[in-house]
Amino acid sequence: MRFLASLFATFLLAFQAVAAVASVDNARPNGAALRAKHAELAERFASSPFGRPLYLDASDNRQRVNGDAYAVLDQPFARASSALSDPVQWCEIMLLPFNTKQCVATSASPDALALTVSVGRKYSTPLDSTHRLEFRFAPSLRAADFMRVELTAPSGPFGTREYRIVLELVPLDERRTFMHFGYSYAYGALARAAMQAYLSTIGANKVGFTREEGDLVRGMRGVMERNTMRYLLAIEAYLRAQAAPERDRPARMVEDWFAAVERHPRQLHELTHEEYVPMKLAEYERMHRGQDPTISRAPRTASSSPSPS
Repeated sequence: MRFLASLFATFLLAFQAVAAVASVDNARPNGAALRAKHAELAERFASSPFGRPLYLDASDNRQRVNGDAYAVLDQPFARASSALSDPVQWCEIMLLPFNTKQCVATSASPDALALTVSVGRKYSTPLDSTHRLEFRFAPSLRAADFMRVELTAPSGPFGTREYRIVLELVPLDERRTFMHFGYSYAYGALARAAMQAYLSTIGANKVGFTREEGDLVRGMRGVMERNTMRYLLAIEAYLRAQAAPERDRPARMVEDWFAAVERHPRQLHELTHEEYVPMKLAEYERMHRGQDPTISRAPRTASSSPSPS
């Protein structure tokens, strides 16, 4: 059971960022709801324990887990929305966490791409020993004041299913953008048993970021908060690296993500700099060699007209 828990935790760390939040409205999204959320979070941002406008939220109803991150990015909306609406570039983001070993974009249909994400253990793992998850990247929604992308996967390991990830952006001013990153997935008895085993053994002392009853939250909420933060930091590292020449971006992202993670050592530390950086740079090189050259890097959009707000 300990091995099962460890193996399931590997999947969980890599795949928890791959789902849409249950709180996302099923109606056609627009920027009004996200701007309202920014106003709603003003007090929490002002007292944020992160020292920046950032709020994490996670929940688990024993059938589905949800995670949300809301943050103000020091990035102009036009730059951030252009970069994050490109499905091929999401492989750059997905590869940064330590146990994602490969990401390849291929054509799923004339209107969508598929991202194949390969996950291994904490250290280097041969690709033929990794486990894969297939995501469909739906055409993004882009407007002058709103952007939204969504990825979905019908199934995952240990009976997990209905993975969705959503990222939404609205401009705050000429220099700043408000971002919502959310995910969820459903799970059954096998995944629940494996997670309980993980949380009672190797994950027993791991904590999240929210302080509750005098201590940092543990258990499933702690797991969700840690993974939400990992992918938030990956998105930010990717956006900052866009200022560098293209050949230098992988190294910039890898160093930036590691430094950001190490600012939260109790929650996020997994590998040393000497372990993580050479391993991840080799994985980026392998990913770029294996990427399908026929896939366009141009953003695909569902609409270029402004969304109602």
